[in-house]
Amino acid sequence: VAPCPTDTKARGIFEQHPGSHLLPAYFFLSQNIEEQTIQQLQSESNIINLSSMIVRLSSGLQRSR
Repeated sequence: VAPCPTDTKARGIFEQHPGSHLLPAYFFLSQNIEEQTIQQLQSESNIINLSSMIVRLSSGLQRSR
């Protein structure tokens, strides 16, 4: 099986620039951090929404007494 030209080209780039193999790892990590940040913000938003819902429900209960 002949090597894919892209693989050969990438291998050549990595050989010329030994540190460049860290770039894919960096991009993977930064993407992972971005996804975790989005999940964290969504969690915080859900907590805020639940808190305001609880406040509305409790004030509604107090009014109905």
